[in-house]
Amino acid sequence: MHFRALATFIALIFAAPLAAQQPTGLTAGLGIGFGNDPYIGDNTAILPVPLIRYQGERFSVGLDGVSYRALRRGPFSVSALAAPRISGLVFADADELDGIDRDITLDLGIAAEYDTGRVFGSAKFLQEVTGEHDGQELSLALGTRLPLGPVPLSLSAGVDFQTDALAGYLWGVRGSEALAGRPAYDPDGVLIPFVAATAFYPVSDRISVTLGARAQFLPDEVTDSPIVDEDQVYSGFLGIGYRF
Repeated sequence: MHFRALATFIALIFAAPLAAQQPTGLTAGLGIGFGNDPYIGDNTAILPVPLIRYQGERFSVGLDGVSYRALRRGPFSVSALAAPRISGLVFADADELDGIDRDITLDLGIAAEYDTGRVFGSAKFLQEVTGEHDGQELSLALGTRLPLGPVPLSLSAGVDFQTDALAGYLWGVRGSEALAGRPAYDPDGVLIPFVAATAFYPVSDRISVTLGARAQFLPDEVTDSPIVDEDQVYSGFLGIGYRF
């Protein structure tokens, strides 16, 4: 659970609407993350999370992956992406998940964003390239920033579409993994809605506070899996960073 939670928190910290507000340069820091795991036998986790990222004019790299903005025309931009995907099944230690084996995979993709400052939207496509499942994911999001004094709050909502290959890898049970009480399960493609809230507060020219929360709502195709016992996945993060 803890490794999956860590990956979730890192992705949350650097969600596209939040990253767009961050200043250029190298930022390092530490925070506290919390979240639940939808798989059977795992529970809510609270743990320290490192915060490290380089944000350039076009190029950025962090624990969540690498991006390069190839095109920008006013509020519209297009970026190339490379990002790791860490399923909770990679480091599963619950007895109920014995015999289920997954690996960390790598996704390559492209993201298109439209950001006026007050309103933003994004579309992101990812393709797995490490040969584990060859699945794809399409994510669509729309949001707004509310000017609450010195701490603008970003609110967004969207949906992730995972193809059957990716959904099977994340939520399914292979025939070789089936046991008594844990039948094989092969879901079709799934739509997972989500909502998120993020804030970035510059305490000084070099010190900033990051706050974020995200909730996903798992559809029946996911919750029908014999290894899933939650219908919502939530995570949050509070941290402080120093820009060098």
